[in-house]
Amino acid sequence: MGTCAHCGYESAGTGTCPLCGGAMSIADASPATDAAAPGATPAWEDPAVPFPRNFLDTWVESLARPSDFFRGVPWERAAARPILYFLLIAILAAFFTLWWEAVFSGTAQWPLLPELGIAPARGGAAAVLRFFFAPFAALVWLAVSSALIHVFAMLLSRDRRGFRATLRVVCYASGPGVLGIVPFAGSFAGGVWSLVLIAIGLREAHRMTGGAAAVAVILAVATPVLLFLGVAFMAIFAGLVSR
Repeated sequence: MGTCAHCGYESAGTGTCPLCGGAMSIADASPATDAAAPGATPAWEDPAVPFPRNFLDTWVESLARPSDFFRGVPWERAAARPILYFLLIAILAAFFTLWWEAVFSGTAQWPLLPELGIAPARGGAAAVLRFFFAPFAALVWLAVSSALIHVFAMLLSRDRRGFRATLRVVCYASGPGVLGIVPFAGSFAGGVWSLVLIAIGLREAHRMTGGAAAVAVILAVATPVLLFLGVAFMAIFAGLVSR
């Protein structure tokens, strides 16, 4: 392909522009790749950036400038590093949950908690056990949620990448999970923020419109809820019929 240096018109010819008569320049014919531009790779995947700086830089960039961040993600690389990033976020979130369960472990110091519908933790051993199993539960959640999101992304996207790209999006969108450091409201706010980041990441990964990416995320969230409600309704209906 040639591009006119004067008006920017693209043409298969390399001589004179058919529109304005300007000189045509030959475009770079090297094949396009999915690799990120030099210097745009997330710090977490840059071997030159040491830990924990690579973790902190990636966390800040993904939250503060998500569009620019996801444009620099190398979508076709192996997903081991993003999964490790996701696990670190999950462990931090589980630690904050364990911490607040320990803080609110008794009603003597917090007499209004039961009235607010917040049940304080009973039994430190159970809380610690949940903390150690949290990474395994997080991996299961990552696999299921990524698969569900990918299905809807493929239905709504015309220019698709593979499942690895969606998995990377979900991993790098997990950063708001550390908002669990704020009791009660932090986890909810972090979950909503993560969904917004997933939509932005899908838009960049699968070259979707922002609306289509948002619809894919909403459908992925709504599907398990609707399935649960459907099963519950069927169970209630079966119980009424059997009487």
